[in-house]
Amino acid sequence: MVDPAEATLVMAAIVRQGGLHPGGLNFDAKIRRESVDPEDLFIGHIAGMDAMARGLRNVEAMMKDGRLEAMKKERYFSYGGTALGRWVI
Repeated sequence: MVDPAEATLVMAAIVRQGGLHPGGLNFDAKIRRESVDPEDLFIGHIAGMDAMARGLRNVEAMMKDGRLEAMKKERYFSYGGTALGRWVI
């Protein structure tokens, strides 16, 4: 995973759940081309971890400025007053 938007969604779910305990992250290193060269595999792992770190930083910024909650409230606005709305929001 090297997509910052996807990494942000994953990290947001982890933060909402209170962390990873007692588990951790498991991801496959995707390389630029079909290769088993150790350098390519190493770069693939670095790219994956960099994306996850960027996602975590994005979530922190979104939580601090209230964007995350504002987006959620806007998305589920029409659910207000329903049992599902109380659960989601």
